[in-house]
Amino acid sequence: MLNFLLLLFLLASWPPTASSTVSPLYSTPCTSQASSGAAAQNSTYRSNLQALGDKLAAAAAANGFAIDSFGSAPNDKVSGLALCRGDFAGADCADGLRAAFHDVADRLCLNTTVYYDQYMLSFATGDDRAFSDPANNSPEWFANNMNQVKATGGAAARLMAKAMDLMNRTAEIASSSTANGGGRYATGETWFGEQGVGIVYGLVQCTPDLTAAQCRSCLDGIIAKMPANFSTPAGTFVGGRILGVRCNLRYEKDLFFQETDATLKFDMPKKGLSTTLKIVIFGVPCLVLIISVVLLRPYIVKEIRELLLHRDLVILEREIVSESDERFSLFKFSKIRDATDNFSKENKLGEGGFGPVYKGHLTSTNQYIAVKRLAPNSAQGFKEFKNEIKLIACLRHKNLVRLLGCCIKSKERILVYEYMPNRSLDELIFDFGIARIFLSNVTESNTTTAMGTFGYIAPEYYSQNDYSTRSDVFSFGILVLEIISGKRAVGSYKLYGRSYELRRYAWQLWREARCDELVDPSLGEDYQEMDLIRCIQVALLCVQDSAEDRPTMHEVTTMLSNRNRRLLAPAQPGSFNIDIGDTEESSEDI
Repeated sequence: MLNFLLLLFLLASWPPTASSTVSPLYSTPCTSQASSGAAAQNSTYRSNLQALGDKLAAAAAANGFAIDSFGSAPNDKVSGLALCRGDFAGADCADGLRAAFHDVADRLCLNTTVYYDQYMLSFATGDDRAFSDPANNSPEWFANNMNQVKATGGAAARLMAKAMDLMNRTAEIASSSTANGGGRYATGETWFGEQGVGIVYGLVQCTPDLTAAQCRSCLDGIIAKMPANFSTPAGTFVGGRILGVRCNLRYEKDLFFQETDATLKFDMPKKGLSTTLKIVIFGVPCLVLIISVVLLRPYIVKEIRELLLHRDLVILEREIVSESDERFSLFKFSKIRDATDNFSKENKLGEGGFGPVYKGHLTSTNQYIAVKRLAPNSAQGFKEFKNEIKLIACLRHKNLVRLLGCCIKSKERILVYEYMPNRSLDELIFDFGIARIFLSNVTESNTTTAMGTFGYIAPEYYSQNDYSTRSDVFSFGILVLEIISGKRAVGSYKLYGRSYELRRYAWQLWREARCDELVDPSLGEDYQEMDLIRCIQVALLCVQDSAEDRPTMHEVTTMLSNRNRRLLAPAQPGSFNIDIGDTEESSEDI
């Protein structure tokens, strides 16, 4: 059991193989592969191969190249050579080679050569003489980019000539004993500039153990093979590579190596204003200007509209003052925002169907105001809104809160009223006249959105958007009940241990002839009891659920002015679709 656990630990900790992360470009077939004999899994040869791989990887970490052997017996000795590309060195080189050697060892190959993109390895049984011939570059592997420069106009021939010239000039540097510290590696770039191919990038490399003459001879040999392998009657491939054990080359139209100060540059265009650069220099500012105009256009239009709006508001202010002989002001939005502490919840007095009402304080005049922030549901333009404001501002009645001014900014529509400290009927009377702003073009047949203060709008309007003159009768009845009782329409009021909203509460008391319990104590006893009961009964007729059962306003006037007219008994009202629960009597009286 202990041996089994140890085996699991070794398998889990074994370094990952190259095959799990990097696939080889080319690998020669195994010359011998068997499950027994010299290449068996537990053989000395396999152990020697793995040990050689670790040894070569460690040595290649220093300069990217290593050649060595491991083992002594003729059948167990293995010789190997490893090379990393000049821009792939250090730990990366060592890790790649180590993983590649273990991968080959796992496949039980006796002799093989494997080429990767950035490194290669080759090994064989026997002594070091397997790699002693510098002229032996086999196996050589050829690959090309699938794209071509077409032969039209001789462009293909010019590309091949340019690529071979780049390889030759770079090979001269790579074979020099002074290039890259004798590392036999060089990169270069040259300009072509035809058929979408700008710069041609090239790389050549030899194993560092070759002399300068041996390196140059090896490179000359593979450079001479370029035309036969990278040109066709149709054109020349824009990239190609030849990989060998002793030397290799590659050229591409795209950069594929790490550029350094040592990278050679040939026939590059002079530093001047090319057509592309001219387009960039002169075209980019024009493009930026156009984009700026497009992006700034909304802001410019907005500023113009704000100026025109301010002019119209000044005219509106003068017209209202001249027609009503009353003070009317235009308020800046920032001033209203500061007065209401940015429309804070603490300053909110209530909310009707047309928007919330806030208490505000104008520090400049030490004046308290009530601010009605209209909900953005109006489809009106400024002209229609201005006409309605003029109408509301000119209305004067003891039961109407006076309109002090307004504020219009972007989509904001704000009305500023005088503040009533006792908040008497604040939400309701603030909505007076605002319905025209929202519904000036709405008829009984085309109403799509219910607008108004909840509790005052008729059930059929609230639930079905069915609006008629009988809906106004309902609102009138609610108003009468609120005035008589001093209670809010949507409050919760206890009777016999149950909670009722105002309509049902008033109807229960009227049915039991207990109307005196409904009367607001602030009225004192300065009223005629029969007149008060008649007003309550008329109000209950007005707030019946069915619109057809409600009287017209003409009939209401007749019923209130003619005491001899017999009144019908009001039907029991239903309840609004709200949860009033078992709260204490009246959340707030008027």
